[in-house]
Amino acid sequence: MSEREGRRSGYPLTIPDRLLHSEDMKRACRRRDFGEIFRLVNRRAPASYAAIAAAVTKMTSARVGDVIRGDRGIRSVAVMERIADGLGIPGHMLDLPERPWEGTPSPAATAQNQAYARSSPHGPNEPPSLPTPGAIPDLPIVHVDPSNSADADALPEIVLVSVYVDGREQIVPINRRALLGHAIGAALQGSGPLRAGNASAEIVSPKPTRPHRLPAGRGEAAIEHFRDMWHTLVRADNLFGPRHALAGVHQQLDMLQGLLEDSRGEHRQELLKLSAQYAESAAWLHGDSMDVSSAETWTSRAMEWAMEAGDEAMLSWTLFRRSQLAAGKKNAGQAIGLAQAVQRHERALSRPMKAAAIQQEAQGLALDGDEVACHRKLDEAHEFAALAESSGDARSGHGDFCTPSYIEIQRANCWLNLARPDRAVSTFQTALTELPDVYQRDRGFAQARLAMAYVGIHEYEQAAAEAAAVLDMARGSGSGRTLQEAVAAVNALAAASNVPRCAGPTRRSQGECGVLMATPNELTAMRRAIAISAQGLGTTSPNPPVGCVILDRDGIPVGEGYHLRKGDHHAEVNALTAAGERAEGGTAVVTLEPCNHHGRTPPCRQALIDAKVSRVLIAVMDPTSRGEGGAVVLEQASIEVERGVLEDEALLVLGPWLHSLRTGRPHITWAYTVGADGDDGDQAVRELRHTYDLVIRRSGTIEEGVPGGHGEDAFRVPRLSLGDDPATALDALSEAGVRTVLIEGSVNDAAPLLAEAVDRLIIDVPGTPPSFKPTSGDEKDLTIRGGFELIDARPLGSYVRLTANRVCL
Repeated sequence: MSEREGRRSGYPLTIPDRLLHSEDMKRACRRRDFGEIFRLVNRRAPASYAAIAAAVTKMTSARVGDVIRGDRGIRSVAVMERIADGLGIPGHMLDLPERPWEGTPSPAATAQNQAYARSSPHGPNEPPSLPTPGAIPDLPIVHVDPSNSADADALPEIVLVSVYVDGREQIVPINRRALLGHAIGAALQGSGPLRAGNASAEIVSPKPTRPHRLPAGRGEAAIEHFRDMWHTLVRADNLFGPRHALAGVHQQLDMLQGLLEDSRGEHRQELLKLSAQYAESAAWLHGDSMDVSSAETWTSRAMEWAMEAGDEAMLSWTLFRRSQLAAGKKNAGQAIGLAQAVQRHERALSRPMKAAAIQQEAQGLALDGDEVACHRKLDEAHEFAALAESSGDARSGHGDFCTPSYIEIQRANCWLNLARPDRAVSTFQTALTELPDVYQRDRGFAQARLAMAYVGIHEYEQAAAEAAAVLDMARGSGSGRTLQEAVAAVNALAAASNVPRCAGPTRRSQGECGVLMATPNELTAMRRAIAISAQGLGTTSPNPPVGCVILDRDGIPVGEGYHLRKGDHHAEVNALTAAGERAEGGTAVVTLEPCNHHGRTPPCRQALIDAKVSRVLIAVMDPTSRGEGGAVVLEQASIEVERGVLEDEALLVLGPWLHSLRTGRPHITWAYTVGADGDDGDQAVRELRHTYDLVIRRSGTIEEGVPGGHGEDAFRVPRLSLGDDPATALDALSEAGVRTVLIEGSVNDAAPLLAEAVDRLIIDVPGTPPSFKPTSGDEKDLTIRGGFELIDARPLGSYVRLTANRVCL
């Protein structure tokens, strides 16, 4: 045991010396790259996310995962000190004071520290230099007096202002008019040296102190300053993302809160309205940065100030923001209810605000699976949309981002949430060409969602191209939403391409990427899950037929379940209910990735987390998974996840459902018994009917395969005629929630109309004696039509059943 490890006796986690003194760890510590530090500890210590979080204290395993993926950073020195203490990293390695547990170093330790310092590219006596955010190198320093008109004229139109948030310098853009008008910039923020360049300048200022009174005689000018600054920051967010606007918003909020303390009368009313406006912006920016807790806090603060100011429009807008937060949590009911509450304040809403509220209601309806109502709302939103030539600075009021192209991007999002990636792709493509250039952040998010849609239709090259284009932009902008979607697309792409993903070491890990191995007992459980999932065929649509088996700690099956129909419990919940407390520490074996959204039922991944299972095996990844995906969230909760277990076998049940998602139309089977003139003699139809959503009878009647099997309000039998436009009919079937269709009988008027859309043939032919002479015409109904290949032939009573699938070229 080393001297350091001896000093840390009793600490829950101490990383070993071999890792601490590795070049990778030294490099990560010099850079204060805590994502890399956590990753190295996770892989090489090894330690789980939960163990790291417990050692650091005041941190969750989910946040550890966020830091590793780059979704969140570590900026607070106090948190850095907790990390050093929790993991056993000496203070000097992170440029921190000596830690209490270090004590007086021995001569050997001192020599080791000197060696570490010599390995620094800055030398033993020179601390690592950190780049100044936004600095413009090799530019002369000049001094500018904001009250001097000649100096003011020398400034460019946009300047970059250095501000401080949580002790960290950040750079935000501001237009010259807002900075210099009536010398408010100097009065409220101070002035200092300025570096001037061709298109921007940097004003270096100390951390501002809160002003408690408006400058004498300059109340109106100060309020005008805050208004102009807000518009500038809104535009900065649209152009560059939250990272480039959040610091400025908080600086203005700090000053506004100071001014509110001593303000009265008319000026207080205006300051309250501005405070609510900035607080609402802070809520949006924190939400876009995936800091939901701060977003909720600032939304509440905005609502409080708006109520005190009597600002009904802002009060309505805070409800809109709450609806967005609810949608982000996949809470469909709350998202819909809050969006509807906004619309009830009609007299306070501008037309673009009303458009935004209506499309937000559509987002909730999509989460709830109500496709028809969702698109009706989106069509309604177009009636109130903002002008397409929006400047992106909200000078025309809240909601000016809600242009026709923005609404269509939201329609594409809805198609993706409704498990229609094919529709999402074409809608995204069209909307992105029409989106105003100023909305670069929205463009990045839409591209990330487009990448996910491409994965859903198996266009993997396009998915990879879109995701790659978005990743760097997302990191630079600080948009956690965009980064999350891009990472989810990459992970879905990896899963769809059968590329193993690195998810940290596990008890069965092999190699760098932690490749897991299913045991024979687990494979048996997966085949059982596939078998029971087939009991949902014909009733689950538009949901997939899924099965789940729960094994206890000893690998003994203690619960199983399958999904019966939309609105009922999903397979995982049914299996967990049967298993009860014996699920804790056990394994969940499921045929499809657990869902990650809150629709008519809560997300299944949360049920598995709450049940405290230790391991989840998944056969098929869900191309409709929202956000990061259920598997990723499970891993963030320190649950082992193995993907692709018996995937080909699971596709025997899930294949038609996935085909419908990929093609945007139902999977169609044509089945008949040779020589059967009516339903009574058609063996093939009688046996298969109850496993399909809809059956097209010989008479042309369309009916449920299992009458009433789909449940109320979850599925509807469309009233339509195939006529001469089968493509339109197929779209209507798909929009009604139909995923599988059976055409019955060899004599059926629908068969010729849908011939090009048939995906599978099932033909029962009468058996014959060992020696048999066919008569003319016997071969007529035995022909496997062109474009199909025979995949199975087996005896079935007195018949032989032939199955053929369409050949995909």
